Amino acid sequence: MMRLQILLLPFLQVTLVQSLSEVSGYVGENITLTSGADPSWELATIDWSVFPNDTWIATYRSGKANIERLHQYTGRLSLNISSGDLTIYNLTPEDAMEYTVDLLNSKAQDKVNKIKLTVRQHLQRPTIQTVTSTSAEGGCWIGLHCSSTDQGVGFSWQINPPSVTVFRMSNPDGNSAALLAFLNTTHNPVQFTCTSSGQMESTSSVVTHNCDDDKPQPPEPKLLPQLRCRYVWVFFIGCFLGISLTAITFYIFEVTLVQSLSEVSGYVGENVTLPSGADPSWELATIDWSVFPNNTWIATCRSGKANIERLHQYTGRLSLNISSGDLTIYNLTPEDAMEYTVDLLNSKAQDKVNKIKLTVRRKY
Repeated sequence: MMRLQILLLPFLQVTLVQSLSEVSGYVGENITLTSGADPSWELATIDWSVFPNDTWIATYRSGKANIERLHQYTGRLSLNISSGDLTIYNLTPEDAMEYTVDLLNSKAQDKVNKIKLTVRQHLQRPTIQTVTSTSAEGGCWIGLHCSSTDQGVGFSWQINPPSVTVFRMSNPDGNSAALLAFLNTTHNPVQFTCTSSGQMESTSSVVTHNCDDDKPQPPEPKLLPQLRCRYVWVFFIGCFLGISLTAITFYIFEVTLVQSLSEVSGYVGENVTLPSGADPSWELATIDWSVFPNNTWIATCRSGKANIERLHQYTGRLSLNISSGDLTIYNLTPEDAMEYTVDLLNSKAQDKVNKIKLTVRRKY
């Protein structure tokens, strides 16, 4: 029995497999995936691969490195043949996946590591729109709306000087925020800053407003007693404030329309069209179809140009109608069965998000 254990021990030490590690980077930047090789090892072979079928993207054999193995990474890789580390330049969203490195040293010891790479987009600067600007006695009301193309961000307002009277509002879905401010005619220009914040970064936009002192003021009633006049002005200001708040609230809540989950089904080998649910009167500015909890894009449209080659699983199997936003999947596979999300933005900055659950059946 002791001899059997001694004989088995070398074989059990030949391959060392570690658990999955995670790294993240940003689109357009570079990242190095560490191989995890023992610094004392003299590496004989290095194999970096992706996808479930272990497609090689970078290898090292007989003292020669080959980093031009897969078209997706052409001109974007470098391999350190001493440490086994792999550097990816100019990251793209399609680089987000699981990478495997298989190392063999000069003593025939093998080690396999797996790295999950997440690729993030830097936050886009939020957009501030002036939705109302109305003169009032002694000043003016300014209504602002702040939104972002990024998902899952929080919004905050900063006002300088801070003495300005403001009312803050936000969309329950977290897609935008609004602010109503009263500026005195005596105020110097007031600076409004909207900041959108994610888990790891934030970015801001700034606008400046003031009241025009030359604008005519509403005439005071001349035929009413002084006391009644005072009550009329209180009533007028109260009505104006209520109407303004209501109008801005409706504006904000109409910016993003989120519908409940719908379901469609198809058969393996056939085609299916996922309807976007866009209003037929909308002129679509952007279309984003995504899958998985991390919203991995599979088809997008920007500036009238569609990109349907964003994820390897769907290569050559998608078509996007840039007028309606509908997505067609050809030659369905069981792996296509999942939840799809479409985020639509029209030319008036109105946003709509729909979710579609796709079921794929087999014909018997």
